[in-house]
Amino acid sequence: MNDKDGVSDELKRIYQQAWCEGYWIKELGAGNGFLAAAGSIRQLEEIEKKIGKEIDVSKLDLGDIIAISMPGSGSTREEACLDALKKYKEHEQQKNEPLSLYDSFEEGGYRIEAYIPNSNKVALEFVVRAYSGEKLIEELKVPMLHEPLFGVDVVDHERLEEEVETLMQKLVKRS
Repeated sequence: MNDKDGVSDELKRIYQQAWCEGYWIKELGAGNGFLAAAGSIRQLEEIEKKIGKEIDVSKLDLGDIIAISMPGSGSTREEACLDALKKYKEHEQQKNEPLSLYDSFEEGGYRIEAYIPNSNKVALEFVVRAYSGEKLIEELKVPMLHEPLFGVDVVDHERLEEEVETLMQKLVKRS
């Protein structure tokens, strides 16, 4: 059921549950489907203390929230908000790990795994590991140009693909 503002009871519940768990949600305009961002209330309070003024989440635009939230999307407002919350919670769980798995595949008897940095405490680079069975046989580092805040930049992804292709050619020659 929607109230006079078109806000469903489910959406109100999502906002309230998020707030109780320590998260904020900001819905953003969208073309196809809906977009939302979610972040930590505690982190927002820390920023408020540093700048000496209160932050009104409803007045933030995309440029303001890019570094302190995770995006979500969906075919409804509710789906977009839930997706953003899910992604932010996953981000929080991973942020203590220096690297997170970006992609992996198996080819020619090798398993290739590419990792990206989770924080600025590690180098801005992909870490690519090649395994034969369970044995690590090769590791290489591929510098990145852009911090992967909302995913890996296209230019960085293309560079990774080139380096992995070169690695695969090298591994095939070994065999």
